Amino acid sequence: MKTEVYSWRLSAERKAALEEEARREGTSLSSLLDRVTADWLAERRNGRADDEAEQTAIRKRAMAPSAPSAAEIPPAPPEPANS
Repeated sequence: MKTEVYSWRLSAERKAALEEEARREGTSLSSLLDRVTADWLAERRNGRADDEAEQTAIRKRAMAPSAPSAAEIPPAPPEPANS
């Protein structure tokens, strides 16, 4: 059951567009806003989960032993000159 009330200011154009969309869907403005905000929150949470998974993979690769880079390999000793 919905018991909380929240209000905010928006442009007349945005309000009219939201009311028109609610009428088009055959729902109340309150229900439309509830669904839109729930969808937005779910998308944000899923995005964070994806970001966290990517960060974990990056950390794992960074911590994994790897072959030395060219800068870390000492130069080969010079070959003896043939005289």
